[in-house]
Amino acid sequence: MDSFSVQKCREIVKIPIANRVVEPKLVWHYSKFRIPSVKAVYFHLKKNQFLLEHQNSPSSSRLASPAFWKRMWSLNVPPKITNFMWRAYKNSLAIK
Repeated sequence: MDSFSVQKCREIVKIPIANRVVEPKLVWHYSKFRIPSVKAVYFHLKKNQFLLEHQNSPSSSRLASPAFWKRMWSLNVPPKITNFMWRAYKNSLAIK
């Protein structure tokens, strides 16, 4: 097991601790209240879909790389948001 030297411990103890604790929070800069919502994600995806449809690219698969999906599924958002994003990307939203 690794341990710190006495000198390193003294240096660590000298580090000031913040007076208040700020919890990290998710910020979605595409919506007014900076909170991800199905509506905000929908409009963001629709905007991107429009841009994709008007590119001179034969395939959009490069935009949905495995790294993209891995990152998307690891986001700290409610499951309904990631599920909605996936369904919207796959063009499989249940609509009337």
